Amino acid sequence: FIQYRSPLITRGRYLGATNFVTFSSMFLATVALWLFKEPFGLNPAQLFLIMGVASMGATAYIIMTLPEAFVRCVNWILTHSFFKVTVSGKKNIPHEGGGLLVCNHTSYLDPSIILASLYRPVRFLMYRSIYNAPLISPIAKIMKAIPVSVPDSPRQTLRALKEARKAIRSGELVCIFADGVHSHIAEMLPFMKVF
Repeated sequence: FIQYRSPLITRGRYLGATNFVTFSSMFLATVALWLFKEPFGLNPAQLFLIMGVASMGATAYIIMTLPEAFVRCVNWILTHSFFKVTVSGKKNIPHEGGGLLVCNHTSYLDPSIILASLYRPVRFLMYRSIYNAPLISPIAKIMKAIPVSVPDSPRQTLRALKEARKAIRSGELVCIFADGVHSHIAEMLPFMKVF
């Protein structure tokens, strides 16, 4: 990630800093293990338990701090475990800056496949009833999905579209399934009229 996302002109500095932090952490971990073993007289099983609890605490902190990265990681693992994902045309997705992805909707797994195919986060315009579903809602909120639906008032629909436009202008990718429902024929249906 650091090699891919760091600026080319300063990549050596980034990698050097990463290596310094990694080896400093290894040194501090060695010192911590010695401190727990010698002065406190803990046996290896107790040390292993303490380090495991510390790792669980660090993992919980990371998940709370970066919930979107955690959801994307789980999505990537599940998607690539169950499907053979082959991506073509990835060069058409900008490395930075905003963009609008307009996709056809052939199954309910389309958002998961799209998210697992791209290195960048994607915000989806999501049908409001799915967005509000109890199991989906927490994940949709973490992923900053934008709820919208046909029964919405024109003001609500306009608010959702303005939020999507603002996200694109601020450099995010936004995905819309313009046909509005998933197609059973694997072809794009006519765009859904919202007004």
